[in-house]
Amino acid sequence: MSTLAPFALVTGASAGLGHATARALLDRGWQVLGVSRRAAGIDHPLYADLRCDLSAVEALGDTFDVDWATGWALAARPRVGLVNNAAVLGPTGPFIDLDPVEMHRALALNVVAPAWLTARFVGWAGGGPLRVVNISSGAAHKPYAGWATYCASKGALHQLGGTFGNELEDMPALDGRDVCIVGFAPGVVDTDMQTQIRAHAPRELPMVQRFLDLKANGELLPPEMPAAAIADLLERDDLPPFHETRYPG
Repeated sequence: MSTLAPFALVTGASAGLGHATARALLDRGWQVLGVSRRAAGIDHPLYADLRCDLSAVEALGDTFDVDWATGWALAARPRVGLVNNAAVLGPTGPFIDLDPVEMHRALALNVVAPAWLTARFVGWAGGGPLRVVNISSGAAHKPYAGWATYCASKGALHQLGGTFGNELEDMPALDGRDVCIVGFAPGVVDTDMQTQIRAHAPRELPMVQRFLDLKANGELLPPEMPAAAIADLLERDDLPPFHETRYPG
């Protein structure tokens, strides 16, 4: 039996849901690498920060290379997890006013980086269990006025996860691999993104009043609640190749 702890990479670990997920996993004995542009401020012997702008996808291969995976002994871990949490709301407002540069950066961070990391982790994790949790949203399935980029990115991430789940069942090269991809919608969580949403004018985001009301009525979830559910998903062995779920609270 390996004496190494299970390993998880959590993107967007400096705040909000990513930060809470990193702490939940540490409490369970996982070794956690948090990836974000800022340090997470977590002082724990099993935690390390990796400062990285995941939207700079042209540099991902330099940051996450074979030597990186070997250094963390991913192939020898009893279990490996990847939590693709980092995301931006992207340019908001009327579709006709979208900034293509901002849109490109949002899609790089929200779609391309998690897809690339997932593909790399399949190769690096060896034959042990690999669980990938993609943070999803109701926006993956329902369009909202003013949220074109965010809806498009979450919809794309959902389809990528489902497609890879099909490949795990149908592609001979992946036969026998213990890999599960989970699309997890955490609900409306009290994070910095919610603060950004509430700052919009109704002309930019017609549904902003709903989010103002949720905050005023104390209906936002604390990050620790869905974070515990994410940790549960990384530890499960009864999931299909692709699984979609949401926080029940």
